[in-house]
Amino acid sequence: MDIWTIGVILYFMLYKKNPFGISCREELINILNNPIDFDPAIVLSPSAKNLIEKCLSKRAIDRPNIR
Repeated sequence: MDIWTIGVILYFMLYKKNPFGISCREELINILNNPIDFDPAIVLSPSAKNLIEKCLSKRAIDRPNIR
């Protein structure tokens, strides 16, 4: 299991829904081809955004590891 999967599972446990709100393959491809869109109404520190971006990196090798 990698960091991406852990993030998705935690989100689902907290919100009881898919974190991406996808319903078809085309939407999944769109998510994978576009950058993360942070809601400007929610204030996050630069380090928090950086952590999220790293955990949701497209390539597994770019994601942090559990250690």
